[in-house]
Amino acid sequence: MKQEKQQKLSLSLVTGYESDLFRRSEGLLYARRKPLWQSGIAAFILTVLVFAAFGLSAFRGGQTAGESAEALFDSNAVKQINNRVIARCETKTASGSAVTLELVVEKGTHRASSGYHGRCRLRLRNSQKETLAVLELSEVFAGSATQDFRDDISLETVDYNEDGRMEVAVGQRSARKASDEAVSVTNSAVARQFKKQNTYEYYVIDIGEDKLTPVSPEIYVSDVTPLQEGSMIFSYVEGAGGVITVSDGEDTSYYVWNHKKSRYELKDLTDEQLEKRWEKYGTDSAQTQRYSLKDENEKEIMDVSVSTQSNGGLSINRIRINPKGLDQRAGTKTITNVEGYYYDLQWAQSDSEEQRYALLSYNGTAGRTFALYDVKKQKLCYRPAEGNEALQKVFKEYGADDIKFEKNGAVVYSLMEITGDDVLKVNFAASAKDDISVKGTYQYRLSTGNVTSLQYSRES
Repeated sequence: MKQEKQQKLSLSLVTGYESDLFRRSEGLLYARRKPLWQSGIAAFILTVLVFAAFGLSAFRGGQTAGESAEALFDSNAVKQINNRVIARCETKTASGSAVTLELVVEKGTHRASSGYHGRCRLRLRNSQKETLAVLELSEVFAGSATQDFRDDISLETVDYNEDGRMEVAVGQRSARKASDEAVSVTNSAVARQFKKQNTYEYYVIDIGEDKLTPVSPEIYVSDVTPLQEGSMIFSYVEGAGGVITVSDGEDTSYYVWNHKKSRYELKDLTDEQLEKRWEKYGTDSAQTQRYSLKDENEKEIMDVSVSTQSNGGLSINRIRINPKGLDQRAGTKTITNVEGYYYDLQWAQSDSEEQRYALLSYNGTAGRTFALYDVKKQKLCYRPAEGNEALQKVFKEYGADDIKFEKNGAVVYSLMEITGDDVLKVNFAASAKDDISVKGTYQYRLSTGNVTSLQYSRES
């Protein structure tokens, strides 16, 4: 009877997989209990494995295509970039319109240790950020579809040929033979520059109203600092109608502007020939003047280049700043977005630091005004807005709504002093409606850009 039950039970749905149920039950009843520490270790190992599996899954899930796990934690990893502006500078066209020149990596990569690599272009934009012109650098550096630039690349514009049109020099490490033009000219300086291993080639780009045009052959330079690798300011002979000079020891090569071809050409230039260019373009050069600012060592560290107009006014062309001296080959900042007539350039007296701030006084579009520059940082600190709209806003904030300034009326600004905590005290005089003259002062804090402490008086 028992055997019949056993057979029936072993064939049931629940235990059909077990052939000897009584033997298994006996083993379970007398099985030894595992120590607690063994169970704890097993649970710990299992937990670690589960977390490792989930962590690896999440790590792989967040990883981009073609990117290794090591690259995600590497600060020097290669990163893909598109349409990134890596340098820009404010300048102006020959008509006086304010424009922005940008260096753009259209498609490429970036690595912290080496900078940018890829297809690059120069882009010109107006004040409304509309694109006026684009120049692919692959068209400039023939045979090279990609270019390389450092993280600290900067663009500087100069009017080398003194025709009122700004130019910029863009460079790359030379990877090809000299052109026929460079070889045909027996110039020892060019030959030595080209043969050196660490040689860079540059091209001068003309900035037009709506066009960017290469206007020079390759210009080879071997004595290049890291900051000059992508763009540099060449030395040139002022008043000679466009003569760029590149020196190698005692020898100098000349890139001379050909007015008929609108292009620079590499030429051997003697002192007599250079003198003839001065005589030929003497009328224009005589109208160009330069006012400079010197440090305590009598070294020029800032200058303003002006042109004499038919009305006798000294129109500001450009400003250059280099705290180490304008005679240095690197580090000079060029500023061209100042519109007005030169009046004076001097050191601004400051309680915090002597010979830190340079004060440029000039006649703007709406009256006498000024611009304050931080020579050490090579940047504009403060310049009152042209016209009286900004002044009207200040009066409104102080509740002086009864004073209404004439639209496009004349206003005169001058800097009175700079206190120890970098606060400017600005003096102003403006004409208001109903034949009222308003004079007063306000304070401008450089750190915040806030205008405070308005004081004024009115006269009928």
